[in-house]
Amino acid sequence: SIYRETGSLPSIYSYRDNLEASQTLQFSTIIQHQNQVSTQLSSVSLIVFAGIGLNYYRKTDNNRNII
Repeated sequence: SIYRETGSLPSIYSYRDNLEASQTLQFSTIIQHQNQVSTQLSSVSLIVFAGIGLNYYRKTDNNRNII
């Protein structure tokens, strides 16, 4: 980006800068996607654990009613 104003080889340097910018952008979107997937997985596991706990509590509650 510094050499762009001198006019020595502006097209090559601007191409390189754009390439680096796109690479960093791709990297950040990959990290964002990983974070999204991990949060989705954690919420799904929370829902599953809550369902198991409710089911277990319901079974023990039915046993208490029978007793």
